Amino acid sequence: MISPQDDVTFEVENDINAFEEYLRAAIFEAAGFESYCIQELKGLIDSFREKQGTWTGIAHNEWLQENPLLLAEIPPELRSQESNLEVSDRLRQLSTVLKISITYQNTRRDRFSLPSG
Repeated sequence: MISPQDDVTFEVENDINAFEEYLRAAIFEAAGFESYCIQELKGLIDSFREKQGTWTGIAHNEWLQENPLLLAEIPPELRSQESNLEVSDRLRQLSTVLKISITYQNTRRDRFSLPSG
């Protein structure tokens, strides 16, 4: 059971903490801290957008190197699509190589086959 004195102490401490937060917010507002933070954030956004090509290249290199930290950030449904795309691309390349090989073999066979008749 909480004593009346503990109850009053609890209320006074909560009021002091709330007043401290109020003063801190008022000081930052008066100093234009929020405006400063917004200005800095906009500057970071603009800088990031200006260097979009650089960031794209870095992300692409990390993807190709299979950086586990990057892969951990990609949702599972996108990871499977990407791996399917990679497999699909490799199968396409294999198909192209096989078509070239078959064409080459047919050309050699036609060249060295005996004439009929």
